[in-house]
Amino acid sequence: MTNPPSAAYSSRYPMATYSAGERICLIWPSKNHVAASCTNPYIPDTALFVALSPVNPSSDPSEAVFLSNVIANLTQHQNGVIDFKGFQHCPAFCNNMDKSMCSQCFNLPSNLQAGRYVMLWYWIFNPGSAPYTSCMDINISGSSGSGVTGNSATTAAATTTTTTTTTAATTAATTATSATTATTGDPTPKTTTTTATTATTGSPATTTGTPATSGSSGSGSANVIFGDSLASGFTTAWSWSSSVSTTNSGAYQGSTALVVAMQPWGGLQIGQATTPVQYQGIYTKLSFALKASQATDQVKVWFSSGGSKSYAVSLDTNWKVFTVDLVNDLGAPPTIFNPAGLVFQNNGPAAITLTVDALELLP
Repeated sequence: MTNPPSAAYSSRYPMATYSAGERICLIWPSKNHVAASCTNPYIPDTALFVALSPVNPSSDPSEAVFLSNVIANLTQHQNGVIDFKGFQHCPAFCNNMDKSMCSQCFNLPSNLQAGRYVMLWYWIFNPGSAPYTSCMDINISGSSGSGVTGNSATTAAATTTTTTTTTAATTAATTATSATTATTGDPTPKTTTTTATTATTGSPATTTGTPATSGSSGSGSANVIFGDSLASGFTTAWSWSSSVSTTNSGAYQGSTALVVAMQPWGGLQIGQATTPVQYQGIYTKLSFALKASQATDQVKVWFSSGGSKSYAVSLDTNWKVFTVDLVNDLGAPPTIFNPAGLVFQNNGPAAITLTVDALELLP
């Protein structure tokens, strides 16, 4: 927030002005992130809502202050379903996966006191990850109530309209998103952009030595998902913005490794096309070997089928082996690979090539 806030605005780009109780719409670009017929149903979207500061704040409100005064829950997308809800309310997404318009409309509380507020747009991509946020100053002219100074605003229900999509596109998550306020009679939207970093859990346990021991699936032995090839029933078909191939040169163990050329925010998704994996009471850890085309900290690992955590890895051009706890590090749901499953995502703006080997579940 600029102090005084008026210094950030001009006659060309004025601060948005509304009345208490007025219906407004927020718009943002899709940034490759929508579950649609041209992508797949397993594009996560955990929560989207709008919160408001107290009237006339003298400094930037904390996240806790905002979260105590949520004024609109903008519906919720259901993972595994193409429903165009939440962040994914994007007409014609498949016509332009990066820049198609997404929107949600809601009513401001009717009891807002006249004055200036900071409005927070708050989107959670993966369960357990840091939110993507965007803030904007708004001015409320006139008053139809006693005023809101903390968490007493009346929550307004948001509505959406049915959308359809056509043609083809690929999908990827974004590291920055823009929330834009649009009002009738104001031809120039006011836009703010913010970048959020993804939360991680745990510290990667890395080694560069002996490959993990493999065995047949079942209690007491490893369940190999990729050794020299993908195990029966597993597929990479749900990957996005990535080209998946194999190499017979320089595998970590055996003779073959997976090679994934990832565009920014692209992902390798390894799913089970036939039989979901029930791991509880059988497996406790996931082990895999990785290396990258260059040193990078932008790769994260997570379950698309309901996991609550993501796990960040630091890579270079040498093999590293990671052994992560299914529950504590990945927040694995009771059933994994169900049917979409494990994601290795390039969570950054630079293209990278990832090589994957020795992927297995451990007891």
